[in-house]
Parts: sequence; C-alpha cells; structure tokens
Amino acid sequence: MTLPDFCGTIQYMKIVAIVAILGVSSSIAAAGQARRAPQRPAAPPTAAPSSQQADRLGQAYEQFLRARMIREDDVEGAIAAYKRAMALDPSAADIPADLADLYMDEGRISEAIATAEQALKITPANYSAHRVLGMIYAQMATNPPGGRRGGGAPPADAMPNAISHLEQSIENPPTFGDFTSRAVLTRLYVASGKFDKALAILPDLIKIGWQDGAPLLMEAYAGVGRTSEGIKWLEESAPDNPELYGTLGDFWGEKPEAVGLPAHDYLYWQIGLVTSVWGLDVTVAYTDTDIAPVGCGNTRLCEGRAFFSVTKVF
Repeated sequence: MTLPDFCGTIQYMKIVAIVAILGVSSSIAAAGQARRAPQRPAAPPTAAPSSQQADRLGQAYEQFLRARMIREDDVEGAIAAYKRAMALDPSAADIPADLADLYMDEGRISEAIATAEQALKITPANYSAHRVLGMIYAQMATNPPGGRRGGGAPPADAMPNAISHLEQSIENPPTFGDFTSRAVLTRLYVASGKFDKALAILPDLIKIGWQDGAPLLMEAYAGVGRTSEGIKWLEESAPDNPELYGTLGDFWGEKPEAVGLPAHDYLYWQIGLVTSVWGLDVTVAYTDTDIAPVGCGNTRLCEGRAFFSVTKVF
C-alpha cells in the first residue's frame, strides 16, 4: 500500500545511505544470498561402503566443496566441479540442488529448473531444490514476459508452482536460512488472496526485523475484513519497533475513516541521523505530524516522538 504524497516531508540526514530491498520484483539472484551453510551431500542409507565406494564419495565431497569455494570467482570452474561431484556420487541430491542455485544466480533459468528437478528426483523433499524452483516461478508469476508494461501474461501455473515449492522449501520449525523463502511466500499469499496464510507468517517476520512485511500485514488484515485487528497489532508492536509508526501513518493516510481521521491531507515529517558503527546501523530521529488529538481518535498516537534504533541488514 502506498501513501499519497506528503506535503512538507523532510528527508533523513544520512551519513550512510542504506538501501535494503527484499522482494520478488528484484533479481532472483538475490535470493541465493540466504542459502544455507554447505553440508556434506546426503545419500540414502545403504550398507557400509567398500573402500572404493568410500573413495568415490570422498572425491565427490571434495569436488562439491571446491565448487562452493570458487563459485563467486570462477562460475564455469564451479559448474565443472559440481558435475564431477554428481558423476562420482549420483545419489546425493544436494549436489545438483546447489548447482541449480548457481544456475539461478547466473540467470540460466532453464538449466536451473532442469537441475533442481533432477535433485528432486533423487530426494523429493530437498529443501534447496524446492527453494530454487519456488524463487524462479515466483519471478515468473510477478514479472510477466516483457515486464509489467509489456502486456504479457505470466504462465498460468507460475503462481501455484511458486507457492507449492516455497512451502516445501521451509524447514519445520523454520530456520534463519528460510527467511527469504518465507518473505517471498507471504508476498505471493497476499497477491493470490490467501490472506489467512500470510497472517500466519508475517508477524514473526516483522518481529525479527522485516519492515517491508508491515504494509503486507495491513493488506492481509484488510483482505479478511479484520482491519481493526491489524491496527491494534501495529499499535501494540510499535513501541518496541518505532518504524511501524510509519506503516500506521501510511494506512491512516489511505484509509482515514478506519481510525476516525478527518481527511487524507496531513503533514508527517521525520528528521534524524543514521550512521554505521561496528557494522551496525544506528538511528536517532524525531517524528511528528500536524494531526490534533481529535483527528487521531482522541489518542496520543499522533504526537511527536523521538526514537533510537540499532539495526543490522543481512
């Protein structure tokens, strides 16, 4: 949801410009940044391997690790190492799943899909392969051929495929490595009208710092006709997360009648300082509006306030 233009908005004075974008509309290569730590490719349980089999497994793992080490600087070398590992240990689904992730990062979509599907033939529950396919289909579902202005429609199966694969990419219980998958999944839930499913995930993501989830939360609550619950959740959470006041302001600007505001037009401003200290983003700011208490439901929610926050973008 987008707030109509504010009048008199004062931008932050920033020592360091911080841009943190998390969304499906960005390159799907960014999704690979949240991949899990490397682990030894898992093979189905079998009888104790012979010395020759053990040697092949050891060589496969060596090639797998080599590919992980050089993939940022030598893509073709990494691909060759993955393929050698796959030939040495064809029963390990993590190897083609990792290669599919690399293909996705490089924009080689058809190869990424084929390789991820190969991993799922070995292990149907492979989280990484499902994540790759989920991210690719999510990109297809939200960015039709020719772009949003090109007039092309996304494939009919892109949205359901994206949701299905992303749901299967999340561990139970979820881990930090599932953050990106869960965030993208909530966007797809809201876009496809599955608001209850979005509401089951969004509060946890917002609590651990995903500010982009707050507008989605309000959209989901509005979608199920429970707008007042969404407002209450934000009001109760905002003291511990001051950035949520911005989402409340945006919502009030778009739907003033929901909270008894007299009109769309009001002044909202914020001034402060953002700097980086030891890898952390430190913010000191003051925010205020020109809304009188009577126009704010006779509450103090529209009063000016100073806030201090320490954040880290991953």
